[in-house]
Amino acid sequence: MIKDIADYVLVDIETTGLDNSDEILEIGALRVSDHRIVQSFDLLCKPSKHIPIEASEVHHIYDKDVEKCHSIDFVIRAFADFINDNDILMGHNISAFDIKYLNRAAKDSLGKQFTNHVYDTLFVSRREMKFLGSHSLQTLSAYYGIDYSKAHRAVEDCFINYQVYEKMLHDSFPTELRKCPYCGGTLKLRLGKYGWFYSCDHYPNCNYTENFAS
Repeated sequence: MIKDIADYVLVDIETTGLDNSDEILEIGALRVSDHRIVQSFDLLCKPSKHIPIEASEVHHIYDKDVEKCHSIDFVIRAFADFINDNDILMGHNISAFDIKYLNRAAKDSLGKQFTNHVYDTLFVSRREMKFLGSHSLQTLSAYYGIDYSKAHRAVEDCFINYQVYEKMLHDSFPTELRKCPYCGGTLKLRLGKYGWFYSCDHYPNCNYTENFAS
């Protein structure tokens, strides 16, 4: 069962890359009260180094976009003022990614880390939606019919994540998983070039696929 949280803060960041040495470029957040968005936060910050083109191709943030922006010191302080100590911070993969970067920046700039409870919708999807072959925000957006065209900017990802979570709250997930008739593996729902289909999770040892009837 998914925990029904009425009040929370969606959080997402964009970075110069995925390594521990990479820096935050943008922090976005949406405050939700009684399941409705009531406030937003979105600030770019200037990193200490050049933004790799590989990262810019994902989030479309380039050096010229941040050259006149505040440093992470200013932005993390502003973000700390935006949230309260008792706020639940929600995000997709927030536990393994976003909160680590935020805590590192907070420790460097504020001398302390965030102690807020974190609720990760990636963990929820993996636990409740075991029939899916992927649990990315993009896959969940497609599954629920949510527009993903503006993804990979922090506050836009927060809005997508908000819609996904609220949809998940009212979803009835299957209790039994479909089994492959050839090898007995689990059939996972995947999104391909021509739409949704089932494939065996024993791939490549088993190549069984099955059309999905919505």
